[in-house]
Amino acid sequence: MGIKGLSKLIEDVAPRAITRRDIKYYCGKRVAIDASVLLYQFLTTIQDSNGNPLTNSSGEPTSHLVGLLARLQHMLEAGIKPIFVFDGAPPEEKGGELDRRRDLKEQAEEEREKALAEGNMERARMLTKRMVRVTQKQVEQAYTLLKHLGIPAIIAGGEAEAQCVALVRAGKCDAVASTDMDTLALGTPILLRNLASSKDPTVIEYSMSIVLEDTGLTQEEFIDLCILCGCDYLEVLGGIGPKTAYKLIGKYRTLEAIIQNDAKVQEQVRLQEGRWEFTRARALFTKPSVIDPETLDKDLIWRPIDSEKTIAFLVDDMQFSLDSVKERVQKLQKARRNPKQTTIDQFVKRKTKP
Repeated sequence: MGIKGLSKLIEDVAPRAITRRDIKYYCGKRVAIDASVLLYQFLTTIQDSNGNPLTNSSGEPTSHLVGLLARLQHMLEAGIKPIFVFDGAPPEEKGGELDRRRDLKEQAEEEREKALAEGNMERARMLTKRMVRVTQKQVEQAYTLLKHLGIPAIIAGGEAEAQCVALVRAGKCDAVASTDMDTLALGTPILLRNLASSKDPTVIEYSMSIVLEDTGLTQEEFIDLCILCGCDYLEVLGGIGPKTAYKLIGKYRTLEAIIQNDAKVQEQVRLQEGRWEFTRARALFTKPSVIDPETLDKDLIWRPIDSEKTIAFLVDDMQFSLDSVKERVQKLQKARRNPKQTTIDQFVKRKTKP
């Protein structure tokens, strides 16, 4: 879920924090990629005519690898240096959100069977997308492929987006690329969305410093805003949307003060019967479980493409076409040697209006 309604809220109250750039602007930049989100996108968008992920002759899904190869080439040709980060163990507090997602997938499966029985193929295809899960095996396959291609890839200490932010804050990367807006609550200076799109070269960049400047919030107050909007760690409070949350934070500054002074919030918290433990959610944003970036230097090294291992994995293990794999490897090698795009623009520095 990320942070409910946050992108629209920032667009409304701090539009200066959002910049749309061509992907070539990020040439030469190290970008921490939230890989787990990316794999899910590939499995739900790269599909056959029935709405199912692509599979090999053994029935094993391959959409996640097809998408990964295509998007990797797209980024390398733009001169970007991606570092892929996969989810580790989720925090206990996210269990409720994961259970909710599991229930929705099971419900979608039941509705899909009904749609198929009724001959409603369009609805069946839509419901198939809701059933998609990224399995541990698919994560391992993507990780193996990246290692063979010499691309840095790591398994996070906890959630991938938190590890991505830690890499940026430690100076190991220049930005985080993710669709999840909670990376801003986690403290990334720069968030990039739409970086992996194959159809649109426009990247949406969010500057956290400008968000704070234009809203007048501190990072701590912004975290409380995100919790009140609705995050993965707590149930959403009824009747409290992003605009209301923003007004309440602006008036009272902390969740403690809001709960103490706002009757509507008090009642919604009471209805949670002790489950709305915002202090624990706050701690997950301020002190998430991550691997110390200073211990990861050897994992962040770019290495030459191992063509032999790449071809063996994709052709022998995953049953890709030999000719198509050889062609893709050649394109990736060329992209790493000679990116198509270059830029002399500065990444962080901006001209401010007088």
